[in-house]
Amino acid sequence: MPEPKSAAGAMGDIIGSTRQRIEHSEDPADRLKNLIAATPKPAPAAAPAPVREPAPTTLPSGYFPQVASEVGIIPKRKPQRGPARSLHISMRLSPPERDRLVRWCDDRNLSLPDGIMALIDLAEGQGGSGE
Repeated sequence: MPEPKSAAGAMGDIIGSTRQRIEHSEDPADRLKNLIAATPKPAPAAAPAPVREPAPTTLPSGYFPQVASEVGIIPKRKPQRGPARSLHISMRLSPPERDRLVRWCDDRNLSLPDGIMALIDLAEGQGGSGE
């Protein structure tokens, strides 16, 4: 078993050398500057403003060659609706968001799934009176 004095002595040496390095060291940035030769700073060049054409309203044909044009517009399946989607959404809310949702649903006398579906309909622009 090692003697406590040697371990304490080694620890003291580490602490002492660290203190000495901290007390007597110059700024680390200065040490780095001494290692690198001084170079003049390049003058900032005035970049000409790029001339841009207005964006086209439609994409050119073949813009996404990996997707056939007739497939690119039609979704593969309908978006998920109903209780499964509302449960998934409510599980992903943080506690303050969940409290806000519950208050919103209580104000409108809606259950949580119905309230979530009402919010989704509002977000998708399908109606109802929104606040």
